[in-house]
Amino acid sequence: AMNTFTTHCIDGVEFVPEKLKFFVEQSLMIATSLTPYIGYDKSAKVVKEAYKRGCSIKEIILEEKLMTEDEFAEAVRMK
Repeated sequence: AMNTFTTHCIDGVEFVPEKLKFFVEQSLMIATSLTPYIGYDKSAKVVKEAYKRGCSIKEIILEEKLMTEDEFAEAVRMK
């Protein structure tokens, strides 16, 4: 079963770092990784605002000056 899965689903998959970065920044789920930096209440507020406005969490974080761009990048760094 694993060989079939690998052959038909995994082999040939290519990851495009720019696309991955875009999807990470658009995901409301990244708020979890921001909580240690800005706290739960601010994270929740940012998620609600991003959802309401249809923009990214990153945009709200930078607009509200809750973190710098470098701090944000470190918080959501993909390992």
